[in-house]
Amino acid sequence: MAAPPDERDASIDVLRGLAIVTMIAANMAPYTLEEPHPLAFRIYGSFAAPTFVFLAGMMVGRSGPAVLGHSFRRAGELYAVAAAIDLLCWRMTPFMSFDVLYLIGLALPVCAACLSLPVRFHAALAVLVVLATPLVHSGLGYGPLLPDDAPWPAWRRIVVDGWFPVFPWLGVALLGAVASRLRRAIPSRVQTLTGVLLVLVGLVGLLLRPPNLVTRGGYSELFYPPTIRFLCVALGIVVLLLQWIPRLRARVPLGWLETYGRSSLFLYVAHTAVIAFVLDTFFERQPFPGFLALYFAHAAVMWGLAWLWIRALRATRST
Repeated sequence: MAAPPDERDASIDVLRGLAIVTMIAANMAPYTLEEPHPLAFRIYGSFAAPTFVFLAGMMVGRSGPAVLGHSFRRAGELYAVAAAIDLLCWRMTPFMSFDVLYLIGLALPVCAACLSLPVRFHAALAVLVVLATPLVHSGLGYGPLLPDDAPWPAWRRIVVDGWFPVFPWLGVALLGAVASRLRRAIPSRVQTLTGVLLVLVGLVGLLLRPPNLVTRGGYSELFYPPTIRFLCVALGIVVLLLQWIPRLRARVPLGWLETYGRSSLFLYVAHTAVIAFVLDTFFERQPFPGFLALYFAHAAVMWGLAWLWIRALRATRST
């Protein structure tokens, strides 16, 4: 952080910060919000995961093929953090959840390896992973929607039944890397049109075939299971926000979101610990007004920790 981020970095930090704000709410809900969760809240909480996974791919795509070695080291760090969270916070066997950090740890080297491919092949692979998801669900079933609640084998958790399985989430990360490779070459108006079309296609699909409102272990986001029509809407919004945020920053102070965005992994660990050791113990199943108060307090504490974390890193690097 010795040099200030450029406009594009700042925009990505703002978007990542917005995802963190919604992630805090979504991850608190199973422990502190009484059910049923309001539909508006389900929609609000569904923004974080697609954004994080897409941006993870984008950051790899910006680094070029030489990033492959670094991506393996970063993946190892993410696996270690995810395993520690499973063991210390949730007292469960590592890798059995296949949560978002495991998925990103898998996606980073795969995205890096794909940077050596022609972009059309890279894009085709990304789209293929996403489009294959309904076939995988049809062939194997989606565990949380099946009547048998017996534990699933590890390979099923990775492929289809984990919280963030390869189908379709690896495809989302690959699409992020593709978007990064193409972003400078494609005019802004074409990117905006692409985002609008994705949102419209997804909304039409959701209207024609409304999703099952599944609550999985208390989590109520709209991606259980992750359908193509949901992903079209979510990724279209991400594409549009990447276009709009630079303009918004000129008119609206968004630095507070950048603070969240520059400390994303630290905040993921910190907010999980607060949920596991504080909220789950002392604030179970609150009505919605009480939940909102806890949410705002939790988000404010996380912002303060992020501010301190950034300054500690700057002090360390300046010595």
